[in-house]
Amino acid sequence: MDNQNRCAHSNFARFRLFTLKVAENFVPPLLDAVLLDYQKNVPAAREPEVLGTMATIVNKLEGHITKDIPKIFDAVFECTLDMINKDFEEFPEHRTNFFTLLQAVNSHCFAGECFPSRRKLWLSSVAKCSSRRKCRLVTKNAN
Repeated sequence: MDNQNRCAHSNFARFRLFTLKVAENFVPPLLDAVLLDYQKNVPAAREPEVLGTMATIVNKLEGHITKDIPKIFDAVFECTLDMINKDFEEFPEHRTNFFTLLQAVNSHCFAGECFPSRRKLWLSSVAKCSSRRKCRLVTKNAN
């Protein structure tokens, strides 16, 4: 192995170790602090950035966050669905960030494994996300 390859391999190993440390030491206290607040608040007080942050964490940590997906979804899944399914005009940022989170989990974690008891609700949500994206694309292309 030449010097350049050794350096790249070493950098990758350090990045992987850093990612694992973040997943193990930083994420659990963050989830504890943020998710309970999101879940217990009234809908108008729930910040859409919580959903966006969760999506970013999943996108960055990928499979390393899989064990925490049930905890995330226990706190945000149903209460967010209740918010965005009642009125399709209210909470547009929550809707966008929720579907971004669904996409992140679907891309990096095996969702069926994360919460088998909610598989039907998960599939329904992913289908809604997919159909709404298609509608937006058709509308956008028509304009």
